[in-house]
Amino acid sequence: MFITICYAYLTWVSYRDHRSQKMHIINLVRTHAARCSVVFRKPKSITSRRRLAQNQYSLLCEPCKGDIKEEMVCDFPSKQLLTVTPKQAVNLEEEWTSFIGSDTPLYEADPNHTLILIEAHLPKKDKRGKHTVLDIPASKVVKLSELSIPIAWKAGKPFGLVVRAKIDDFSAIGLAFLEGVLQLDDGLLVEQMLSVGIEGHAFTLLEYLPGTRRSQCTLGSSRRYIRYRSQNSSVRDLPPRRPKSFSGLSFPSTPSPTSSEASLSPQSIPQARQLRRRHSPVFIKMMEDRRKSLETSPVSSALSSRRCSQDSVSSSGIEINIEGVMETAAMATMDEGKGSGKMKQKPPNVLVYTDENEGKSEKLKDLLDMCLERNCYTIYGINKETLLKHPWIDNTSLLLLAGQEDITEHMKELIMKYMYRGGRVVSLCSNFNAGLKIHRHSTVGAIKDITYTSLDRTVSRDLTAMCTQCSYNVSGVASQSFEVLGECNQAPVLVYVKIGDNGGAAVLSQIHLEDLASDDNLFDTETFTRLKKSNLVRHEVCRDMLTTLGLKCGSGQPPPLTQSYLICQTKELKEDLMMSLSKRVDANRWLKGSNINLHFVAMAKDDGIVTTDRLPVVTEEPLHCGNGFNANLYMQSLKTKRLGRVLFYNQVTPTTQVIIQSLQHNVPQHLGLVSIASAMTAGKGRGGNAWLGPPGCAMFSLLVHLAQHSELGQRLPYLQHIASLAVVEAVCSLPGYENLDLRLKWPNDIYYGSDLKLGGVLVNSSFFLGEFTAVIGCGVNVDNSNPTICINDVIRQHNKDNGTHLAKLTVEEQIARTINHMEHIIHQFMTHGKEPFLERYYRRWLHSGVKVRLESEAGQEVTVLGLDNNGFLSVTTPDGKILSVQPDGNSFDMTKNLISMKAR
Repeated sequence: MFITICYAYLTWVSYRDHRSQKMHIINLVRTHAARCSVVFRKPKSITSRRRLAQNQYSLLCEPCKGDIKEEMVCDFPSKQLLTVTPKQAVNLEEEWTSFIGSDTPLYEADPNHTLILIEAHLPKKDKRGKHTVLDIPASKVVKLSELSIPIAWKAGKPFGLVVRAKIDDFSAIGLAFLEGVLQLDDGLLVEQMLSVGIEGHAFTLLEYLPGTRRSQCTLGSSRRYIRYRSQNSSVRDLPPRRPKSFSGLSFPSTPSPTSSEASLSPQSIPQARQLRRRHSPVFIKMMEDRRKSLETSPVSSALSSRRCSQDSVSSSGIEINIEGVMETAAMATMDEGKGSGKMKQKPPNVLVYTDENEGKSEKLKDLLDMCLERNCYTIYGINKETLLKHPWIDNTSLLLLAGQEDITEHMKELIMKYMYRGGRVVSLCSNFNAGLKIHRHSTVGAIKDITYTSLDRTVSRDLTAMCTQCSYNVSGVASQSFEVLGECNQAPVLVYVKIGDNGGAAVLSQIHLEDLASDDNLFDTETFTRLKKSNLVRHEVCRDMLTTLGLKCGSGQPPPLTQSYLICQTKELKEDLMMSLSKRVDANRWLKGSNINLHFVAMAKDDGIVTTDRLPVVTEEPLHCGNGFNANLYMQSLKTKRLGRVLFYNQVTPTTQVIIQSLQHNVPQHLGLVSIASAMTAGKGRGGNAWLGPPGCAMFSLLVHLAQHSELGQRLPYLQHIASLAVVEAVCSLPGYENLDLRLKWPNDIYYGSDLKLGGVLVNSSFFLGEFTAVIGCGVNVDNSNPTICINDVIRQHNKDNGTHLAKLTVEEQIARTINHMEHIIHQFMTHGKEPFLERYYRRWLHSGVKVRLESEAGQEVTVLGLDNNGFLSVTTPDGKILSVQPDGNSFDMTKNLISMKAR
């Protein structure tokens, strides 16, 4: 019995350690793959035995400009995990070949995906000359082809393979490699793999088929090269060059294969030769037949020499016989019914075609990213060359056209063929009109009010937007072929059109749905405000429009929660904190609370498991700026004597309040705890309302202690007004920013003007032993223009109106300056009472002398006086009676001048 218990305990310990290690690796990849190379390797890899150039990490990578820095993360008996700085790059022009069916022209920097360089070799041969294959149980095998998309390959020793995978799939691939269960379809053995960037363009077999014309195949002009690098990685511009010539690559002028050559079964492939850059006559014939079949297909001739259907790829993708470079698969089963399994597809593409205005392209992609369901689609920007020459049709869910660049007749013909095959198109003020005629007239144009009605007529919205001077002429068009979705002065400006019998459809718009209030348009303040008020409706219309076209819209799965980092302004503060907690944590450094359990660990790798009720707090490892928050800038901007000097930072957390609430009675008052997050998944507003927490929003919870009999302790409701004023003065006290129209709305909101909300404050307090402990929660839009408005939008508009050049604000500075002002105003209130505070507060608030009604539109009319002695709203009735309205649960509807009362 004792032995059984011991065995069970050891098994549990092993499982716990393995799970902890696994979560650490996953978090490491998530946080580091974008800014440096995460490397999984064998200690004696192929590259380590070969001579490398100076500052070159791998034979397949480009030399770096500076020194290479390696940092070992985990050293296993036969495998290693480390990070390499700077991030390594692969030049695809160095004899790399693209996979048939890969979408190599469409690389985009994507925080959810990474490119992986894999270095491999053939297994050793046994006495009979056969390659030895690893014997891995089928239940444990992890196949590379199921977790990644092949991009390019390179012959030689080591054999190189570049694949694209989701960040979490890269973690799974790395874990499988460390555990010895990773399997490549060709029997190759992995020596090393690392996250990389790419430069240049791989050699494309389709360009060299008989009857085709060689082309540059780049995303921009002939001098613009495809890149896949993070913003934190340096990108070296390569000199313009033509792809290298390959003497080993030849094509028969008139291929006439035998029947055996035309067969693509593994048995028909001749004995392989030593790896060279030569392709067999069988493969060449297959490609020529493929090209000819495309020319006779209903696809546009402009794509006939380019098209490679992703659907026709078999479950194993394009296999490469390493000893002969005879591609045996993918096209061996051209018929979908002949495939033995279904390939794990990558998210369907959404393509954005614009003119050369990169800013417009980015705004469109941001709009789509906000509307479409997360992890369902990959959004790419394309240009005319890509649209005409690259195989995009079969893996494209939506084509979005925008901008004034002329769409040629050839392009229109191609787009129509895509739609007749079931494709879906959105045309935003472009000259693609799906055959409808355009009518120009003076009643449409500039800033107009639009009435939108959904296709099923269940949703109706009014919005203000920029329009062109055109509308659609639908007279004479069969009514079953179109529906008018939006009208301006009774002129159709938004139309849904059905094309063909395969589900093809388009939404045609003369409304600039992508660009209600951009930096390029010089609007006056009134127009800017009108447009921004419609911003939320604009997103609703866009989502409904995309849903009409059959796309999935919504937020999808929230981002994964992350560990918390402890950052203190001084070493002494950290020592005081850890000393105060030492008596309250258990032997394993757990602090258990009613809502969340905190696990204090030295390094991130010590505990990577994060849930809504389980949070590791990293106390010794520094926070990297790449995590989304510049802690140094925050601390440099903080000028307080107490508040905000001990910081708990989370990149993603449900809410910042829960951490502070678990610590509020366990630490000394002088520490001044603050919890900051870059994104929240379950933020709470006043009255239980949900608070969205997107990146660019300043979100924090601050701990404040107040004595019961102090000036502020006796008037505790004033605390939320103090916090709201601090947010405004953090901006408006800066030189040059004084005239920004930031306002305070009762009881706890921050507004631009009287219509657009920028943020809010929530205060939760408790009382114990003669002292109030208050947690001030604050969320303010600083640099996130969507879905409504942010402070930097206000600054940009102010610069346009006044010809100034005020700098944008950062989240770190805004939070620090808000806490600075909060501490100053609290001290002033405690010393001099409420009168100096009220003088400053009334300069910014919206309600003095306003007549409002209580409870309902038919309720009693009262006049707002101000804040009373306790911090409640003071109003007077027509007969002179003064009433106090408590902020708890009540709200102010300024559009109706109505105070909605909470039922008591």
